[in-house]
Amino acid sequence: KAEENNLSILNSHRGLAYNEKSLAETYESRADEDLATTLQKINGINHYQIADYEIVVPQSIDDLNAESKHQNNCVGYYYNNSIRAGENYIYFLRKKTNPNESYMTCRFNVMNKATIEFFYKNNRRVESKKEIEILKQIDKKIKQILSIE
Repeated sequence: KAEENNLSILNSHRGLAYNEKSLAETYESRADEDLATTLQKINGINHYQIADYEIVVPQSIDDLNAESKHQNNCVGYYYNNSIRAGENYIYFLRKKTNPNESYMTCRFNVMNKATIEFFYKNNRRVESKKEIEILKQIDKKIKQILSIE
């Protein structure tokens, strides 16, 4: 079925370079859609508020890229394949007072059933016991959503 869909993209009136580019763009678009679908699997915590924080779940690769740019980290590209595979989920912790501003980037790993990476801007380590405890509470919610208790 996928081969049929790819063949329908080909244009016999155009050259090889045109068709290669068209197939690559289609593949990239489908990969981005798959990534977005997986990111959204934890939407049950999107905009969830806990203590002084709000959780933001990225909805697209553009959201990951924007976070990567604001936080100066690799979340915009490094984990995309493992996210598509359902191995990792990304969420952002924001201050309630300014939920549109980057504060902390977090990576939940399915195998570990926990948020295993959480950094401030420039990959500064989070050492606040209060915030680490909040991440553990968020982990419980994500495990419920994913049914991986």
